[in-house]
Amino acid sequence: MVRDFEPVGVLDTIQAAKVTIAFFVPAMLAAVCSVADISARKLSLRRVFYSGAPISPVALTKAMASLRCDFIQIYGLTEATGAFAQCRRMSTIQTGRWRIYCSRRAGLTLVEVRVVSTAAECDVPFGEIGEIWTRSEQNLVGYWNDAEQTARALTPDGWLADRRSRPR
Repeated sequence: MVRDFEPVGVLDTIQAAKVTIAFFVPAMLAAVCSVADISARKLSLRRVFYSGAPISPVALTKAMASLRCDFIQIYGLTEATGAFAQCRRMSTIQTGRWRIYCSRRAGLTLVEVRVVSTAAECDVPFGEIGEIWTRSEQNLVGYWNDAEQTARALTPDGWLADRRSRPR
């Protein structure tokens, strides 16, 4: 752990402590990868987890080339008590960009994930765009003193659907 984020200091810590696994948000990755001598550094990183904001294919490609290790995207939300899915890069470079693949398996034990049509509330075919739903023991049991919002977020069979922002 570092007290404050400063890109050169973070890289110095990774190098000195022989850190093998690290977590970054995309803005931090961009800052670390902009350090002038990053390609000359002998880093011990084997895996980087990243989350907290979208990352562009260009930024991810640069980070992977700079840090030379495995990258895993984490997906989660507060109502699921943090991360509940892991997405790995599953293919090599295609047409000059990394193709990112996220399976419907959560990647975490005892967590179920669905991708659901917001219009019909049924699973969408693989590869189609939908809303991510999750079900597990780590999900919230309800919002404090707010039964209406709880009913909008949780389905009767326990899926965290977070439909609060959708019109009724």
